[in-house]
This record gives sequence, C-alpha cells and structure tokens, in this order.
Amino acid sequence: MIARKAGLGETLQHPHVLKHTAAMLMVQQGANAFLIRQHLGHRSFDSTLAYVNPTDSEASAAAAKAFNQLF
Repeated sequence: MIARKAGLGETLQHPHVLKHTAAMLMVQQGANAFLIRQHLGHRSFDSTLAYVNPTDSEASAAAAKAFNQLF
C-alpha cells in the first residue's frame, strides 16, 4: 500500500484520507463547495463538510481576498 510505504500511521492508511486530501487541495486552490461536492460525489453538503475543514488562516485569507475585491 502506498500509505504504508510513505510511512503514514495506521489511522492514515484509509481511502477516505485520500478523499479528504483531495477536498482540502481543492479548497486551497480556491474551488467552491459546489465543485467539491460534485467531485466527491456527494448529494448532500453535510457529507462534503466532513471532508472540508479549512484552517483559520485559509478562512482569513479568503475573507481578505473577498474584502479587497470590494474596494
């Protein structure tokens, strides 16, 4: 398994870790929740939110970017 070869611990050797990583990379690239939900194949945003947990700094950066576009 790739995760084991990469030295990841037991708890990180699961397919959902890859799904979470893909979702977070999409967040970091600026994808919106609708695109992420579609990519992950979710019907509900509740399911998507389990994978997408932006950091405080990512949320602040997004807010600053939006604010700067206003002025």
